[in-house]
Amino acid sequence: MHHETAENLAPVPIPVHHERGQYIVATRNSDYWREGQPYIERIVWRIITDKSAATAALETGQVQLSAYSQLSLADLDRLQRHPDF
Repeated sequence: MHHETAENLAPVPIPVHHERGQYIVATRNSDYWREGQPYIERIVWRIITDKSAATAALETGQVQLSAYSQLSLADLDRLQRHPDF
């Protein structure tokens, strides 16, 4: 049986690297208790408060996911018709 400690319970170690109002970076916890997981090396959450900038980042591939509330209704409508989305 694997001995569980606070360090190996979370898939990403705490604390994570961040810059207030800009981004949060979480890296893979190599001591995670579940073999082969997490399978992602790093996750970066960008904080984008401007709706136009969020749409542009999504369209150019700078981000892969955005909350619907972060995009304008016009951009949502346009992106729904776009073949890449």
